Amino acid sequence: MKILHTSDWHLGKLFHAVNLLEDQRHVLGQLIAMVEDEKPDAVVVAGDVYDRAVPSAEAVDLLDWVLTEIVDRLATPTILIAGNHDSPDRLQFGSTLLKKNGLHVAGRVHGDLTPVRVGKDGNEGLLCSVPFLEPAMVREYLNDSSITTHEAALRAITRRFRDMVPVGAPSVLIAHAYVAGGSPSDSERTLSVGGADQVPADCFDGFSYAALGHLHRPQNVSSPRVRYSGSLLKYSRSEAAVAKSVSLAEIGADGACVVRELSLVPRRDVREIQGLLADIESGACADGNSDDYLYIKLLDTTMPVNAMSRLRVRFPNAVDVNVSTAIAATTGATQGKSLRSLDDITLFDTFMKAATDHELTAEERKLVAATIETTASAEVAS
Repeated sequence: MKILHTSDWHLGKLFHAVNLLEDQRHVLGQLIAMVEDEKPDAVVVAGDVYDRAVPSAEAVDLLDWVLTEIVDRLATPTILIAGNHDSPDRLQFGSTLLKKNGLHVAGRVHGDLTPVRVGKDGNEGLLCSVPFLEPAMVREYLNDSSITTHEAALRAITRRFRDMVPVGAPSVLIAHAYVAGGSPSDSERTLSVGGADQVPADCFDGFSYAALGHLHRPQNVSSPRVRYSGSLLKYSRSEAAVAKSVSLAEIGADGACVVRELSLVPRRDVREIQGLLADIESGACADGNSDDYLYIKLLDTTMPVNAMSRLRVRFPNAVDVNVSTAIAATTGATQGKSLRSLDDITLFDTFMKAATDHELTAEERKLVAATIETTASAEVAS
C-alpha cells in the first residue's frame, strides 16, 4: 500500500499581507504530478486545508481544482481531515455524496467511525481519520465525563479504530495533533494554553503509520512511523532553512513501513540575508531569486534612510528589514535614560546621533532652538 501524505496547506493564507494563492497553486501542481508519477493508493491531507474557518472564494476554488485533478482525473482516493484552522462543518459539507466518488472528508467525529479501505491486488490497507479533536466534543460524542484533555480524547478515538483493524493488517492513522517531542515553527497556532495540547507518540502504537498534521516542519517523532509531512510552503521566518516536501509512505503486507520525501519547489522561496545596505542594493549579498520573500538584516552602523523602499527596488518581495545590533544597542542605551530629564535640544541631538551618527553643529543647534521657540510661542498663542 502506497500513501502520499501531505498536510497544512493553509489555502488562502496571507504572508506579510501577500496573498499566497498563486504560490500554493504552484506547489499543488507539483503534488498533482507526483500523484500521476507515483500512482499512490491514496492521498492524505492531514488537516489545516484552509487557513481560516471561513475561507475566501478563491481558496475554495483552488481546493476544488486540485481535488478534481486528483480524485476525478487521476481516480485516486483522497482523505481530508479538518485541522484547528478549519471549520469542521463547512469542510465536511457533502461528505456523504463525495465519498461515493473517492473523496473522504472528516470534519469532526460523529456517527460510526469507519476506516476507509484502499489498495488492490492483495495490497489493501485501512485508513483511519481523526480530525482535530476538542476534548469537550469527544466527551459529548462518547458520553464519557473522564475525557478532559487532548491526550484522553485522542486515546479514546484511536482505541476504537485500533479495535476495528485486524491484527497485522496494514493501517494508517491520520490525525491533526501536537505530538510531544515534535519541533514547532512560528507559524502554527497553539491548540491550547500551557502545553496541555501535547499528546505522546505512543497514542499511535498499533498502526503501521501515523500521517500527522499541525507542525510545519517535515519530521519524525520518536519513530519513522510517526511523521509530520510539514506544510506546503514556508509560512514564517523560522522555516527559512527548512526544505518543504510531501511524504510517500510504502507499507508492506506485514506492516513494515518505508518513507520517502518528495521535494516541493516553491514559486518564491523564503530566505534571510544580511549585509550593508549598499552591498545588498548592489546584489553582492543576495544570491538566489530577487523575487523571493526576504527577511533582511542590515549591518550598517548608522540608521539608513528609507531602507525598505530602497531595497524593494531590487527585491520587490522583501517582507521585513531589521537594523544591526550596533544601532539597536545605541537606541537601547538612549531609551534607558529618563527622556523627561533632557531638554528639547539635547533630546533632538541624541536622536540625530542615534539615527545618523552625526552630532548637531553649533549652527544646527541654533536653528533647532529657534524652531522650538517659534513652535512653543505658536502653541501659547493658540
